[in-house]
Amino acid sequence: MPEEPAQPSIPPARRETTPPRTTLRDRVLRVAEQVVGDTAPTLRAAAVRVVLFTLVLIAVGIALGAGVALVGAAVGFLMFLAGRRRAGSAG
Repeated sequence: MPEEPAQPSIPPARRETTPPRTTLRDRVLRVAEQVVGDTAPTLRAAAVRVVLFTLVLIAVGIALGAGVALVGAAVGFLMFLAGRRRAGSAG
C-alpha cells in the first residue's frame, strides 16, 4: 500500500479584532482632558471646568451680549495658555 503524502497543516484564519467603540462620554472626557488636562487632577474635574466655563460664557452672552461673551472667551483662552506655559516651565 502506498503511503499518502503528508498534508501541510494550515493554521486557522486569524480573526482581526476591532478596537472597542468609544462612547460619547469617553470622547467628551478626552476633549476635556486635552483642553484643561494640565490644570485638572482628574478627567471629571477637567470636564467640570470645561462645562462650567461654557455655561458662564453662555450666561454672559445672554446678559451682556455676544460681543462681551466672545471677549470673555478670548481672555479665558489667553489665560489658559499663559497658565499652561507657566506650569510647563516650572517643572
